[in-house]
Amino acid sequence: MNSNPAVAGGVVYFGSRNSVQANTLYALYANNGQAPPGWPIVSAANYPLDQVLAPAVSNGAVYAGGAMYPGSLSQFLQGVEAFDASNQAVLWFAQLCTPADCNPLGAGPPAVADGSLFIGTTSGPFVLSSWNGTSTSFLPDLESTGVCTSAPAVANGEMYIGCFDSNLRMFDTASQQLAWQYTTGAAVESSPLS
Repeated sequence: MNSNPAVAGGVVYFGSRNSVQANTLYALYANNGQAPPGWPIVSAANYPLDQVLAPAVSNGAVYAGGAMYPGSLSQFLQGVEAFDASNQAVLWFAQLCTPADCNPLGAGPPAVADGSLFIGTTSGPFVLSSWNGTSTSFLPDLESTGVCTSAPAVANGEMYIGCFDSNLRMFDTASQQLAWQYTTGAAVESSPLS
């Protein structure tokens, strides 16, 4: 399991594989470890992501970022998907890159704040509408930095994300402009907390 759990409404959500190695999004009641009706969701049957990372939960929706392999590694894609937590219905799916600019690291875990979903990819961070997955925007000035797949931290109109080019960056979420960056001695793969 390479997924940090998310907790909301007394339910714990996380991604892993099931007994037949299908990628799976799980939900368990926090008080007894039992699965709510309709959970878990198995990727092959219910959603396109072949690799599920840590989910985010907000306003009754579960958001999972990851990777999918529609045919082979040469067709590798990154995406994020939203589910209705009550009935497991797919609300939307957003593809975040094409085979030409993707690599098998996959999209990072998402964060949700103020009606927007923030997610890092191997092409840098994206901002999407959490309501329908549209209005995708690429945060500026990161085309040259490449991989930013740590889970972003979002609070008070600020988004913090770690990147493989050794920088932790802070963006203003309203303007989507880079406010500052701090350079370390190696890739920033950990997820910041705010």
